[in-house]
Amino acid sequence: MVDPVGTSLAVFATVDLCVKYGKQLLGKYQSFKDADRDIRELVLCVENHWIKFEYQIRFLRGVWNNLDERLQVHQHHLLHTLQIKLQEANNTIGSAIGTQIQSSTAESVFKKSGSIHKGKYALYLKDCIKRSVDDLQKWHDMFDPSWFLINRVSSPNIDDQLSDEFVKDNESVLILKELREAVRASQSYSVSVGEGSIWLAPDFIMAQRERVLFSDVQVARAQNGSQSILVDTVILDAQAQLAATTKDIRDLARILSKSDPKCFGLLRCAGVIKQVQPLDQIESAKFELLFTVPDGLRAPTSLRTVLRMSEDIYSLNERICLARSLASSVMYIHSSKFVHKNIRPETTILFTNDESQLAAAFLLGFQKFRPITGWTFRRGDSLWERDLYRHPSRQGLQPEEDYMMQHDIYSLGVLLLEIGLWTSFIEQDSSGRSIPGPVLHIGGILNEPRERKKAAAIKSTLVELASAKLASKMGHKYSSTVLACLTCLDKTNNDFGDEDEFLDEDGIVVGVRYIEKVLLRIHEISV
Repeated sequence: MVDPVGTSLAVFATVDLCVKYGKQLLGKYQSFKDADRDIRELVLCVENHWIKFEYQIRFLRGVWNNLDERLQVHQHHLLHTLQIKLQEANNTIGSAIGTQIQSSTAESVFKKSGSIHKGKYALYLKDCIKRSVDDLQKWHDMFDPSWFLINRVSSPNIDDQLSDEFVKDNESVLILKELREAVRASQSYSVSVGEGSIWLAPDFIMAQRERVLFSDVQVARAQNGSQSILVDTVILDAQAQLAATTKDIRDLARILSKSDPKCFGLLRCAGVIKQVQPLDQIESAKFELLFTVPDGLRAPTSLRTVLRMSEDIYSLNERICLARSLASSVMYIHSSKFVHKNIRPETTILFTNDESQLAAAFLLGFQKFRPITGWTFRRGDSLWERDLYRHPSRQGLQPEEDYMMQHDIYSLGVLLLEIGLWTSFIEQDSSGRSIPGPVLHIGGILNEPRERKKAAAIKSTLVELASAKLASKMGHKYSSTVLACLTCLDKTNNDFGDEDEFLDEDGIVVGVRYIEKVLLRIHEISV
């Protein structure tokens, strides 16, 4: 058992050292604000990173004793990593300009280096600062998921600490505050259509729509014609109550309205159009979630569409970035206290821009979502092409288990396997019927009448495929990450620990394990 007092003292010391080294580094770099434009811009990047980091780590110190022990261990490791990076950066730049910050200016240092070496020294300096910027960005990419996992921790002290002092000029702290406020608002059971700005009139978007190929998502435009909108339709489940579903939709929309698309891999929700039919047609009541498309992105396409293309036009780097984005999406859905329940290539929407054919990817398809603590209907369907992305315990007409985050992790594993092999697991025959793709040898398995045996055999096929084929295409880190996802509920999987560890009230342990065993592994992959 970790000593909480000892851990607190250690992390407080680490935070103090991070602040000390960060300010020292910033002071040294600020000596070069009068240098050439490239160096000035890099110094500004370091300043921006440090302002954000200092707010966040000071906030973390203030709420430390409210965090779950497993999250504390993870955060302490990250803070220690930051301390080392800041120390190394200080040592590198210090060897070039000396230890007296006040006496070191761009002019004096360049003069000391001599006119012959001035250009070479400037390049060296630029490289030093550039490496610091890259290191700080990589560290923040590792830190962000566990930062937003704090959203799942129920503590009045955390809310008190999210004061104007911390929120001011810090986007990450502001987003965390807004997410917590949205989650707290979900405790209200009022579902008035007139409340706030979440509920929109049917004429908010134009009537003309275009369906994204191999997806239920539609593309529309705002009534003023100025913005592209993606429409994700949720049809009321026959077993669901209208009031409860309306509340869940409202809560999801509120939370997604705070989304940072670049960070979360989730589009920002502009609101919901609610269309309720007469009571005798309750099964056709529906909600349309409207999502705004970020500027510069165009040509929304489903992942299924591009996987079915015979020509692979995407680089390995683009595919790794796609995997990272989708893995982040799952984390932020979990941090917001929801499960997705419908992760497939058909619910993954890709965009292009002027620089890349695969500029961004976002998870949609919230038809099956539910709050993490909400009632789950153990009712599925018998479509093999959907069961393919479901854990065996969640397949068929009557799934065995209630839905939890690990089931989303499994679905992500199937998706990452498909991306890694870059082939579609589902194709269509001449009659339009779904059939297994060429690498997925499950034709005989699909004829198995016993549902549980069939589900287990399909999972085994996917695990074997990942073990045999993936490493040669994507490397061992990627293949081990996919296998961790596919086996996350196996009793023999040590990556995700004992089953009892997942019974924590706030869902922190599984979140931390997911960050360590999936997110960080993918971010460690260099191309």
